[in-house]
Amino acid sequence: MSLKNKIQILTMLLLVSVTVDATWPYRFGLTAGEDCDDLSGMPVNYDMDFNTDIMPIFNHYSCSSCHDGSSGVLNLSTNNGPPLLGLLGSASQQTGSPFVEPEFPELSYLMQKINCQTPLFGVRMPATGATMTLEDQGIIYDWIYQGALGEFPPGLWYRDLIFRNNLESTRD
Repeated sequence: MSLKNKIQILTMLLLVSVTVDATWPYRFGLTAGEDCDDLSGMPVNYDMDFNTDIMPIFNHYSCSSCHDGSSGVLNLSTNNGPPLLGLLGSASQQTGSPFVEPEFPELSYLMQKINCQTPLFGVRMPATGATMTLEDQGIIYDWIYQGALGEFPPGLWYRDLIFRNNLESTRD
């Protein structure tokens, strides 16, 4: 094997290892949004469920009225399949970032869009109407942190997240 081939293989392995580890931006302190709301004092919400906890928030803020899947943006409408699949199975067309990176709210484009006054791309969501309350942002944050699970039907998967670190009741 030539030196050129060895270098190409090593380069590919390095790229794969960086690509696979989605947490690298967070570990190096890189954040994309600016003027983000501080959720550190909010109570932690446990055992979050997409159908009973997250979708009602999206409905309250009428997110699916714009995000209906018709224009190639995030689909939060139930008319075109389960909205959870759109959140977990796709990335932003503008940034390439996943809408939801399970267990890593800091890397999830959804959190940036609802939590930061100046997201990496576009405007804060919801774009019309009231900004999401800190409580609603906290619920979505905790749902993502707990793995962004959504049961079909509800209750299909058991999860037992009691405490994250040393019995805390608020975020760090």
